[in-house]
Amino acid sequence: MSVLKMEAGVQLPIDSRYIGVLEVDIVNRGAKDFNIWIQMLNPVGLVYEMLINVQGGGRSKTLQDMHTYEQPFTLLMITNTRQCDQIGVSIRVKNNCQLVALFNEAHFERID
Repeated sequence: MSVLKMEAGVQLPIDSRYIGVLEVDIVNRGAKDFNIWIQMLNPVGLVYEMLINVQGGGRSKTLQDMHTYEQPFTLLMITNTRQCDQIGVSIRVKNNCQLVALFNEAHFERID
């Protein structure tokens, strides 16, 4: 199991005040399929929760837009693969329909 965690908040390295929407792509760089459970939490509680399968061989899945409404949030991704290097994550951050930042798996805290 591998866990990826990203936190955004007021005056954190990822400042939630400038994030309205996350557009997330997940890439499977390994040969075998994996499942990934995704949760987004904000100060009120659980906002998004989904379980997806990502086929192997470089295939990817694009998630529905995840709205943050400029609020602090935690994004958790928990997989059934033990190798974090097989998981590619690309996040386009938008505010008022304008691209404001790009993040990838390197911006996540990894918990193996």
